[in-house]
Amino acid sequence: MNGVVVFCYRLAISFTTLFWTLFGLITLVVLEIELRYVEGFGKVLFGLYNIAARILFLNMLIAMMSKSFNVTVVSCKQILFSGD
Repeated sequence: MNGVVVFCYRLAISFTTLFWTLFGLITLVVLEIELRYVEGFGKVLFGLYNIAARILFLNMLIAMMSKSFNVTVVSCKQILFSGD
């Protein structure tokens, strides 16, 4: 049972670390471990996670700007063609 607690604790720390990397508050120093191939694989996954998160944020920003633009266009058309 102790192994499950340690695993959950480490998993929670991993998710917390990944969350704070989105804001640039965690560096690669956190990933330093004794096993060289595990460290390399971890750094690759860390980089892929950061790239995927940035692309997702950029897509969300574009979608929000597109929706705002469409709402503005519809609102302007209603004002222009209302006949007042």
